[in-house]
Amino acid sequence: MSDLKSRLDAIDQETIKHSRIAGWLSFIRTDFSRRVAEYCPGQLPVPSQDTYHWYCAQRLGEGIVKVKFRGRGWDCIHSDRRRATAVEEIMAQPHEIGSRSEE
Repeated sequence: MSDLKSRLDAIDQETIKHSRIAGWLSFIRTDFSRRVAEYCPGQLPVPSQDTYHWYCAQRLGEGIVKVKFRGRGWDCIHSDRRRATAVEEIMAQPHEIGSRSEE
């Protein structure tokens, strides 16, 4: 695992592009998470647990399932300004709270 940190340190960039799993939603098997946690007791070698799990899965040949949740109505908004705008737009729509059709 130590070569991941040395690779990242050697790259003179603020961000690194790769096809890892998205950090805003991930499901990780508990047994796998416990297994790879043993490789770095105390602290992760990178600041993101999903990136660490992705890296370990790739190195160990474990399967990864990626699902595009955008097609299911989810959206990941990274900018605070865009997030605030989206919330304002949603809140401006008429909503009926607690309205259930009773039979």
